[in-house]
Amino acid sequence: LLRSFDAVWDPTSGDLLVNALDRDHAAAEIASVSLRLDSKEVLFQNALTFGLTILGDGSLATCQVFGPARILHYSRTGVLLDELNLTTIPGLPPQRCGTIAYLASIDAYALRLRGPGQGQTVYVVSRAGVFFGSFTVPAPISALSTRPGAGGDRLLVWGPPQLFTYDPS
Repeated sequence: LLRSFDAVWDPTSGDLLVNALDRDHAAAEIASVSLRLDSKEVLFQNALTFGLTILGDGSLATCQVFGPARILHYSRTGVLLDELNLTTIPGLPPQRCGTIAYLASIDAYALRLRGPGQGQTVYVVSRAGVFFGSFTVPAPISALSTRPGAGGDRLLVWGPPQLFTYDPS
């Protein structure tokens, strides 16, 4: 891998799933990387996306970089299962997301949107496309995640140099 855009822990394999560019900059790919960082298995190649989160059934969701502002939901083999158009959700600014985390306890995505003035705001949107609300954190957001093995009941917000933990409610 040349550059990783996001990584999540995969409780099924015990490895990291990464959204990255391959060594030759030729393809964006989702890969499983060992915790020792000594091996990788490409799960599938995809259009360039930012963010990566794993859902309870092992499927994956990413933020589309080019084209419409969408969340793309993939099977582990790269089959596009569904997509969520962010520009059609009332109350949500019509911008692309830059990082994403799945909150299993409320079946929703936590998002940081790309664009001016969005760096410290977390937006919460159900998988069905309902805007639940937003909140501001004390530092610019670099990444969103959930605690490994916690079932998506806590949102981790990385705003260097701090890690903030929020309850989805």
